[in-house]
Amino acid sequence: MKKLILVLMLTMLVVSFGTANARLSDNDAVPGQDVIIPIICEGSLDAQNNPVFGGLNTNIAIAEIKDGSALPAPDSNYVVKAKMLIYNSKSQLVYDDTRKWTKYDVVVDNCKDIVKNAPSSKRSMMRVDMPLQSGASMPLFAGYVVYQQLTSTDNRFIPWGYLVDLNKGFASGFNGVSAEDGTGLFMGEDGGSRAVTAYSLFPRFLLLNDKDDTFNWWIILAGRNELKGVNPVMYNVTRFLDGNICNEDEICRSLHISIPDELNLIDVLEHLPNDLKVGCNFPNNSCGGFAMLDISEAGTRIINPATISILGTANDGLDFVNQYPFYSIYGWAYQRAWANSAALSWDVIHEIHRIYCSGTQNGYAQGVGNSAACTVSVQP
Repeated sequence: MKKLILVLMLTMLVVSFGTANARLSDNDAVPGQDVIIPIICEGSLDAQNNPVFGGLNTNIAIAEIKDGSALPAPDSNYVVKAKMLIYNSKSQLVYDDTRKWTKYDVVVDNCKDIVKNAPSSKRSMMRVDMPLQSGASMPLFAGYVVYQQLTSTDNRFIPWGYLVDLNKGFASGFNGVSAEDGTGLFMGEDGGSRAVTAYSLFPRFLLLNDKDDTFNWWIILAGRNELKGVNPVMYNVTRFLDGNICNEDEICRSLHISIPDELNLIDVLEHLPNDLKVGCNFPNNSCGGFAMLDISEAGTRIINPATISILGTANDGLDFVNQYPFYSIYGWAYQRAWANSAALSWDVIHEIHRIYCSGTQNGYAQGVGNSAACTVSVQP
């Protein structure tokens, strides 16, 4: 019987939380032209629609590494400018802004300031709630930010983030998603034409105890919502993670989790089968393991009626032009454990491993070696 005992004393642990891609459409850490980064912060809205924040926050830092010529006036003190697009979890634009860098500069942002700077009428678009072990919930603001260069096409940005709750001693570092040669539709690289795909995801979990400040989240950032189409609605489908979840005693059970949105926050305990918890003797003992989950999408197509089934991060050609056969997906496992004191408490973020979609995008081979066929099946 294998048991895991972890005692970690952390101040800041920097691990990969989203990556760039040295090979276009592969998942690795290099500078990018554009940046995509999830944001999460604790808070709610008062009666006047003003934010009231808790401790949890996402801090962002983006470095400029290329130097270059000064921009034209009135921005002649800077070498690069980017549009900053703030989206909620359903990929609805909340508002936009601009950011500017001097040479070798680091520009910083954070989730709480991003929410405060949003139009008051739109702040509620970012509100979500996550369950706690007591049955209560944690109010959050969540979404993602895209920084798109306006004045350059160089791969000159390196992004870092920090998911912090400093009053409780929690802080974990992560890298932002760097898009080589620019991002675009479906969060792909090369202007959006080459997606960072996945057929399967393999997230980790570890629950130390049943305290409200102990939780595990799987953070799934996809290049599109589940298929709907707009004006008119074209689909009635649902998207899921399907597969098995196993504890460290090698007890495995099936798992089926909906991921309808572009940013999906999944509370692991809410979905953990009870007999896995019993097998761990949770909460008297910690309970850890991992999951093996395929990405699937199924339902009906309303226009050109048909039953549709999609495996992996593929697109249906009816709704999307043929040069975009796939969409990107990124994932991270956030593990947080409160152990009665800040000194013995810990948190960490792991990037979620994947199996890519096989095949090509615009003639470019992807997922060589660790891949499976991502397919679209249409039955009239």
